Amino acid sequence: MRRLRTHLRSTCGQARFNHRVICHEHADRLDRVDIQDVVDEWRDSKGIAVRQKQAASRSTVERWAARFKSGDADVTDLHRSGRPVSATTSENIALIESIVMEDKCITVNQLEQSREISSGAIHTILTTELGYRSICGKWVPHKFRENQRLARLNIAKKLLETYENCDSRRLTEIITGDETWVYCTIQHHIASIRSDHA
Repeated sequence: MRRLRTHLRSTCGQARFNHRVICHEHADRLDRVDIQDVVDEWRDSKGIAVRQKQAASRSTVERWAARFKSGDADVTDLHRSGRPVSATTSENIALIESIVMEDKCITVNQLEQSREISSGAIHTILTTELGYRSICGKWVPHKFRENQRLARLNIAKKLLETYENCDSRRLTEIITGDETWVYCTIQHHIASIRSDHA
């Protein structure tokens, strides 16, 4: 019984622990006595005042009691599959990728209005599935091209060669930082200013 209580405490919150212990301690009585009487009796004997919204429903207590009576003392919640994926399908991913390749300045709201996909799903497709980031109002791939990778490799090799024979304190003089992506689309910017202030 002590191991069960420890397991119950570690796998669920205090309120759920209290209710599951009620069921386990009184599983043999639950077919003879009203469940609510058992719950009230146990609360009174332990001096526990559980708020109404934390209290388990009668059907939950009955379900737990039936599990304990059958010998199943596992109190962990079962894995739920959740809602099936309907928006992040391969067709929608390909569709959004083709639209973004045509117009990199398109917004999530514009994509949402033109397609029957939620803005959250569109954002997930753009960021997680396609690996894009919105930088300066454009969706750009957040993957380095081969020439960018080679440039970084060459810089790293030069730094290692430069500081190879120096003491380790010299390595603290290297300054690094995140990259800045700059795009210049003056014509598009001027057109949007004119349409905003017209």
